[in-house]
Amino acid sequence: CSTPLDEGPIDENYLIVDDKRLSAVIVENNEPKATKLSLLQRLKYRLDLSPYWLERLETATTLNIFGQMYSSSFGTGKVALKGLVYSSSNHDQREKFIKAFHEIVIYDCEAITQVIGISLINVQALLVIASEFMDGGSLGCFLHNPSINIKRVDRLQMCRDVILAVWYIQTQTKRQYAGKCINSATFLVSSNRRCKLDVFSLMEPTYIYKQLPMGRYTKIGSGLAAYMAPEENTNHESQDIYALGILCGEILTRMRPFAQLYDAKGFIQTDLILLNNYAPRPEPFSTERLRGFVSSDGEALLQRCWSQDPTHRPAISEMLSFFTIDPDVQSITL
Repeated sequence: CSTPLDEGPIDENYLIVDDKRLSAVIVENNEPKATKLSLLQRLKYRLDLSPYWLERLETATTLNIFGQMYSSSFGTGKVALKGLVYSSSNHDQREKFIKAFHEIVIYDCEAITQVIGISLINVQALLVIASEFMDGGSLGCFLHNPSINIKRVDRLQMCRDVILAVWYIQTQTKRQYAGKCINSATFLVSSNRRCKLDVFSLMEPTYIYKQLPMGRYTKIGSGLAAYMAPEENTNHESQDIYALGILCGEILTRMRPFAQLYDAKGFIQTDLILLNNYAPRPEPFSTERLRGFVSSDGEALLQRCWSQDPTHRPAISEMLSFFTIDPDVQSITL
């Protein structure tokens, strides 16, 4: 059962699953004849996958969203799917995909989408991991849709949600830091306006869909440089705090970070300016704009988050405590 996913030596007569012998022998003309196990059988009865296998998903119809992301009906609802095309992947990619699955399937946090299981679909062509479906789309699209009214209490709850996700990663998992997955594209929104981190973003660095030799310059022009701390390869936890401060500011003000710089220079040039630290970074949000949406204590906390000096940034516990208590709830109207 633990035989690697690609073609290789395997006992074709039986598999052992939960201490039970599963026969792979068929009878033709009253004569026993061994049959080769199908890919579906080889995966479905692997000891490390069988507890999570979603048999109902094997015949599901999928909708490709982008890249490796799909959605599908499941029971009375929908699931989000992260898929690996089996025929075009090699042994190393398959094993890393499954290793990453085992890393994320154990996560249990209300602010991170829950993994439901794994299956093989599309006529045994696509190995997929299923997670809960968030019908509000990405946080970025939700925030910057002018037709959507978001009350102050909802924005504060969204801030708490994104902070809780990072608190869980830093304190309750072996990762200990979230890395590059803190931005308004990787957080998703539900119909009741709660935010959750897309669990598939946590498959990196174990499994990376497309490995590009550009390091932190991989996504130039996407605007994601705004969430990246100016220091590189130092304290990962403090880099998380920087990104969280930027994201919370974006949630509260509903403004894109460094909006004036992006409007003046464009996405590619601004990303390069931020990544290369050509000059001291400007404030990601104007002071006047920020003061119109948060209390003085909240403003001070966020400014500490995006401090150029990582030693001045608050701990994740301080951020979670502040947004849980919300000491200034009556003084500001969003």
